Amino acid sequence: VKKALGEEGVTLEDLDLPDIEQWIDEGEKQENDQEIDESEKDEKDLSDDMEEKEEEPKEEKTEDEAKNEIARRYRVSPNQVVHIATGARSKRVTDKDYFQGIAKWAEKYDDIFILPGKDEYSWETIGVDKEGKEEVINNRQQEGKNPDVTIKMENENSSNEEIEEVRPLAMYKIDNRTSYAIIRDNAGKTQAVLCRQEEGKGKEYWGQVIPEAQGKNVREASVESREAISPEHYSAYDLAKRGKAYEDAKSLEER
Repeated sequence: VKKALGEEGVTLEDLDLPDIEQWIDEGEKQENDQEIDESEKDEKDLSDDMEEKEEEPKEEKTEDEAKNEIARRYRVSPNQVVHIATGARSKRVTDKDYFQGIAKWAEKYDDIFILPGKDEYSWETIGVDKEGKEEVINNRQQEGKNPDVTIKMENENSSNEEIEEVRPLAMYKIDNRTSYAIIRDNAGKTQAVLCRQEEGKGKEYWGQVIPEAQGKNVREASVESREAISPEHYSAYDLAKRGKAYEDAKSLEER
């Protein structure tokens, strides 16, 4: 039919008819999609059956529920709350250190929540011990409100080890060489970042997102990223050299 119509200078589109090859391809695709959907449904049914057979119910609240509960009580959005778990649920921030290994005050708490305070640039850090008792941790705010500093961070979602620069909403001192900052990601979600200062400038830092108990950044960062924030691998002088190399590369790209 296509050949005969072609000899007359008419196409299938002119007659509002589908292309037969495309029509067959779409039909096969629909059949394959249907088979995949049925297979996934069978797997889900099997998984649900196995869950129903579990004898011991889970008594502990999930991390999301804990975050939602504290967000409700303090009347903020869950996206504004950072939930850092300690103990067995910890995730490493540097190549081998957990947050409570860096911030010694965190060792006595099972959970740590960071949430908005009285304004955009004031944040509260709350520790919850194993008995469920809450305590406000009064860490000294560093660089003042709306700090005029830059934090360089490796973009874990980039395939070419891209560096991104962020401005923190607030920073709080851990010790003379480290601090933690509050930032917002591209989706507006609050994140806590472990920071180390470059030697010399005073306004330049390198940072690594502190993994949450549960959420979008629950996994540990790559080994290379965690080594870059570790004082055992990079001194303040090394960070300054790394920052200079980054600035040179950025300047060359702009030129």
